[in-house]
Amino acid sequence: LLLLISTAATSAELSSSVDRNSISINETLTLTLRYDESTSSDNLDLELLRQDFDVLSVQPQTSNSVSIVNGNYSQQTLTTWTITLAPKREGTLVIPSFNIDGNVSDAIPIEVSQSSGTGNQDTPMLVTLETEASQAYVGQQILITVELMAQENISNLSGGRLSLPNAHLELLDQQSFRRVENGIAWQVVEWEYALIPEQPGMIEIPPQLFSGVIGATSNFGFPDPFNQRGRRISARSNAQQIEVLPPPDSNGLPWFPASNVQVNSSWSGDTSQMRVGEPLTRTVEIIATGQRASAIPPQPQADSSAYKTYADQPQLRDQASSSGIIGIRREST
Repeated sequence: LLLLISTAATSAELSSSVDRNSISINETLTLTLRYDESTSSDNLDLELLRQDFDVLSVQPQTSNSVSIVNGNYSQQTLTTWTITLAPKREGTLVIPSFNIDGNVSDAIPIEVSQSSGTGNQDTPMLVTLETEASQAYVGQQILITVELMAQENISNLSGGRLSLPNAHLELLDQQSFRRVENGIAWQVVEWEYALIPEQPGMIEIPPQLFSGVIGATSNFGFPDPFNQRGRRISARSNAQQIEVLPPPDSNGLPWFPASNVQVNSSWSGDTSQMRVGEPLTRTVEIIATGQRASAIPPQPQADSSAYKTYADQPQLRDQASSSGIIGIRREST
């Protein structure tokens, strides 16, 4: 009997629960894991969970309780993880079992339905992603716009910055403003990106995920960014694909796609009064809209027995505009 009591006293239990078993693709849910022992947070493996869900936050907490009953003293330690999740797709998703020191929790199925996809009272957050084109050549700029719409009672807005492999991606501009649709006031944030593919193939733009807190208000009735008691919600954009074609045959000339190119030339002196042995400096400036300065090909150097040329190091500069990247190459000889 003493052996059984000792074994029961040292056996730990790991349990998991969720606040909802049925959600839409634009909503989040809270997973709570309870382990009635003290353990390190490193012992919790979330790798299987990330296959079906985006993990927005993990809040571990360890608590101790002491009880005295009929003079008998007992102490219990409880480790709790509160995890906020956003589903990655529609359908039946499964929160997997967790294993800590041989103690296993139960798996939990979650039903995920589609969202309405329109900005209305029932959709407090909406994310859209638009590309300028679905097909482009290597080196050709494509503009991408990400727009987040959130009702004004949503606070603590957060989300990741767009990132893509095998491509140059540059944030051109970020704007925040207010919009009213169907009598509903929205806070709107827009991000404008310039994408320049670096190799042929398909570019997959994954859904962009954003989250916020709804219903967290202060005592005065206004949104309170320090109040975390509200319900966390999320929204994500649709995935997009861009087909990248290889550069066309340019007869051996450099492949240089741009929407507009200007070439300016100037001299340091009066070319009508040139004298033998006195140097003059010629400066050529190439301004390319929709291309980086590093992609602008250098100008060919003239070869003549009538003069000698000495080229300075070229100056390269990029700047952002509403038309995308503007590359500027400045050459002095």
